[in-house]
Amino acid sequence: MADAIKSLKKEIGLCNACYLPALGSTSCVVCSDNKRDNSVIYIVEKESDAIAMEDAKMFNGTYLVLGENISPIGKSDTAKERLRTFLKKVKNENSAKEIILALNNTREGNFTTMYIEEMFKKNIEDTKVKLTRLGRGLSTGSELEYADEETLRNAFENRR
Repeated sequence: MADAIKSLKKEIGLCNACYLPALGSTSCVVCSDNKRDNSVIYIVEKESDAIAMEDAKMFNGTYLVLGENISPIGKSDTAKERLRTFLKKVKNENSAKEIILALNNTREGNFTTMYIEEMFKKNIEDTKVKLTRLGRGLSTGSELEYADEETLRNAFENRR
């Protein structure tokens, strides 16, 4: 069993575009799906948040998984590097129409949202990319992965 796990670990990596798990390639199933709208990008903290949105079956865009929240006092190197790379790509390719901030409605998630909004203003505000965030259909302190489909639907439809 240990050998099987080691073998599988070698085959699983992260998607080069969104950082969702990818099996046997550099693109995940979401990014390699030609029916997806690549102009709408959903920024989430972790993979389970993207999975919750996929399970709700109401979003047909792509994702950016930060891997962590951005901390005002600690290191957040992974999230900051992924965000810098993403913003450069958005600015250079000029193909994004909307970036949806879908971070948890927690103190850390709200700080990360503010951080991203500031980065957006400094780097790509002059583009025609619309920056929105989920509506407040989610209660404060809740996690996306535990929200029911109706709550997620309301939060998605009432984003601003």
